[in-house]
Amino acid sequence: MKRKITLLFILVTTINSYSQDFLPIHSQYLLGNYFLINPAVAGINSNHRLRLTYRNQWIGEPSSPNTITASYQGRLNRYLGVGGYIFKDRNGNHNTTGFELATSYQINLGTNNKYERYWSLGLAFSGRHNGLDLEREGNDPALINFNEGFDFGFNLGSYFIYENYYGGLAISQLLVNDLSDNLRSNSKTSYSLILGHIRSINANDTFFLEPSVFIKKIEGLDTELDINAKFYHKPLLTKYSIWYGTSYKTFINDGLNSASLTFFAGIDYKNFNFGYSVDLDTSTKFNNFYNSHQFILGINLFEKRYASLGCSPLNF
Repeated sequence: MKRKITLLFILVTTINSYSQDFLPIHSQYLLGNYFLINPAVAGINSNHRLRLTYRNQWIGEPSSPNTITASYQGRLNRYLGVGGYIFKDRNGNHNTTGFELATSYQINLGTNNKYERYWSLGLAFSGRHNGLDLEREGNDPALINFNEGFDFGFNLGSYFIYENYYGGLAISQLLVNDLSDNLRSNSKTSYSLILGHIRSINANDTFFLEPSVFIKKIEGLDTELDINAKFYHKPLLTKYSIWYGTSYKTFINDGLNSASLTFFAGIDYKNFNFGYSVDLDTSTKFNNFYNSHQFILGINLFEKRYASLGCSPLNF
């Protein structure tokens, strides 16, 4: 019975994997990697950023999904940013390997005291390979019609920073082409929007609050809404800062409603950072299937070289 339930969820998420975004993003942006949700973020910060992420879902299940992501983005000069990521996602007997290469153009809209005003436009080229290991489930007939294939497409993004407010709109999987004619009918364009604000909540500017909202709509399919609250603590005369927060996510897919809570925390020390998050399913339909753990490890590079370019104040 347990094997049948596991197989059912493998089948459902396999179908979703073919129809959703190139990269299973989940809550990675909550750990500071906004580049994964919008190519216009490439180069928006006053440094170069390398991030490694590992995510594991369905803890305790033998075929639990897991995702490994490596990303890099930074500013080339006063106007141009570049970035890219690679990922490998295993979901039961379904495997996806993909990449994205992005470039962005930064427009300086002026300054106000210590804050910058920027508008960034981004363009990215993405590709992925989908594979299915039928032998792992004994050639189950429910999965026999899924085929391997490679497809690619383009992503567009726009991102603004106005003093301590920010927001971005991204459109993913435009002009998708399938080189094997297996995935074309399932490729869907997705739209995402994020809006946020960072403000000091004490007189010494050592505590900050960042509320934000993230909305993603996949054409003809599902809508995701995240309501987030993130806190930063940057003690004076120290080389570290800590951050933590929570997120409430609702997810609607073909009339099947689910919700989850995410708790996350991390520390930045000098140029290094580490973060952890846990997602807890709050619906009764899936029990523990959507509980997951996620880790991120990163390093910031070339801080002194690009600090004079007047980049984003959102460098927490």
